[in-house]
Amino acid sequence: QHGWRVAVYSYWRFDFEESRDLHLLIKHIEAKNPGSPLIAAAWSAGAHMLIRYLQKVGEDTPLVCAICQAGCYDFVEAVQNVISNENTTYPLFLMAQAQIGIRRHLRNDKTISKEERRKFDSILLSELHPMNLFNRFYCA
Repeated sequence: QHGWRVAVYSYWRFDFEESRDLHLLIKHIEAKNPGSPLIAAAWSAGAHMLIRYLQKVGEDTPLVCAICQAGCYDFVEAVQNVISNENTTYPLFLMAQAQIGIRRHLRNDKTISKEERRKFDSILLSELHPMNLFNRFYCA
């Protein structure tokens, strides 16, 4: 066979320090394609996760190349930069994406109890609701 084989990974956790899923995925792809060079390319939060993975596995990675575009090294500083310098709707978009990621994490992480899920859900519906964020960022 000739050509490229491409895999896309959409992480479900809302914990960018957690790279176990990415590690398992890379090992699985390596096992299914023995001897093939593996390359990972990631952007934004995905780049941050790929960097974390590489930090943990070091030279034991089967990747021959890793491309990280716009991965932030200091998440808090990056968020403050977005709030200060980006288009005013971009922080709202990021928060909406954060809500999606948090809900996906809560739905799939079986170690979180139903009570804890309810608490997080109430936070998502109140404190992180896009209109509340809009008011906090732009009307204060």
